[in-house]
Order: sequence, then structure tokens, then C-alpha cells
Amino acid sequence: MSIRYPELYKPGQKSKFFNYYVFTKSLLQGVLTSLVIFFIPYGAFYEENFPNGIPSDTQFLFGCTTSAILVIVVNLKIALDTEYWNIFTHAVIWGSIIIYWAFIFLLYSPFLYELFQGTFTYVGVPYQLVRLPSFWFSLILSCVILILPILGKRAMHMDVSPSRAHEIRLKQRQEREKPSNTIELTDVRGLGSMRSFRTKSGKRRPASARSGYAFSHQYGFGDMILSGKNMKKRKKRSEDKVKNGDRVQEG
Repeated sequence: MSIRYPELYKPGQKSKFFNYYVFTKSLLQGVLTSLVIFFIPYGAFYEENFPNGIPSDTQFLFGCTTSAILVIVVNLKIALDTEYWNIFTHAVIWGSIIIYWAFIFLLYSPFLYELFQGTFTYVGVPYQLVRLPSFWFSLILSCVILILPILGKRAMHMDVSPSRAHEIRLKQRQEREKPSNTIELTDVRGLGSMRSFRTKSGKRRPASARSGYAFSHQYGFGDMILSGKNMKKRKKRSEDKVKNGDRVQEG
């Protein structure tokens, strides 16, 4: 790849992927992400109560909500930045989300609370959280606000001003999907020659010389045989021999 497309390495040599502009943009994007993850759950849980009248805008529920949204949003952004997918990338990205939820359900379970009552103060919070409509509203709205603009921006760049890497990737994909109209002969062994080849039984037999005319770029002897030219020459030679024999006898 580096020999065929050396221009792919020019942006890295010119520090276009990491400079002060890229660092500042990433910093501002992180601040904006933090504000969205904080204020959307804050507004959704504000003065909300459970069906039994207990307030749901507690520190435990709010903290668990923001951490859950953070893990999901960050892994979705990593998935958008991933160019090559395999079993390991799927396991790391989606496995991180699954492991997080399994961890908080286990960590804040009543079983561990009975063992360590003074440590696990968030007991039962994940079980209450998944039953709140405000949690799912905050999660979906945060993902839409933070992910959709990135998708729209990248789609616009790929259509309007695609990078050289995207152009080469699209070209390779079209080459793989393009049907091949050529036929490749992978096992042609001396067709038309008198060399022998080994068969599956281990015996050796001479190759047929007649099949060589099919692969020749010149005309064979078919026209001569059909037209009778070869027979006429033989007949003329035999007549000459008979005449020469008669002359010898007369002499």
C-alpha cells in the first residue's frame, strides 16, 4: 500500500492529524460533550418522582445516568472512528458497554450490600434507573445531539471534498465488486507438445498433438485435407515415379 499510494503518508509527515488546531477542536468537543451529558439528564430528572411519590432527582440516580450515557456515547464515537472492523474491535467496543452494565448491576446488587453495607451505598439504583422513562429519554437525546452532527459532517465531506484515503478505499471496494470477464488457465501443461505428463494413476502417456491446433495462431492442415491438395501432390508424385520406371525399362 505504501508503495502503490505514497501520498497517503504525506498528511502524517506534515502533522495534519495532530497539531494545535486539532488539539483545540478536540478540547472544545470534549467540553461540549460534557455539558450535554450533564444538563440533559439534569433537566429530565428535575422535580420528577417515581410512581410511588418518591423523588427521582437524587444524586445516586443522576450520577449513574451521566456515567451510563458517557460510556455509551464514547464507545459510539470510537465506533465511528474505526476504519477496519474485526472480531477484536467488535469485542472491545460493544463489550465495553455490556461489561459496564453487568458491572454496575453486580456492584450495586443487594447481595454485595449485605456483605459490605458501609461501602456500596448505590444499592438497587440500576434496577430503579432502567424503569424510569426520563433515563431512556436522556440517553437517546444525548446520543442524537452528540452523534448525528458527526455523521452529517462526515457524509458531507465524503461527498463534497473526500480525502485521498476515502478515494482509495472506494476505488478498492469498486475493484473487488467489479465482475471479472477474463478466464484464467491455471493448469495448462504442454498442450500441443509431445512432452508427456503424469496422470493421477502415476502412469505417463504422451500428450495429444491434435489439441495443439486449437491454441495455435496459424492455420493447420484442415484446409489442405478438405481441399484435396495434399492428395493431388501425392498422386502427381506417384505418376512421376511410374513414368520414370517405364523409361528405365525402355532403356
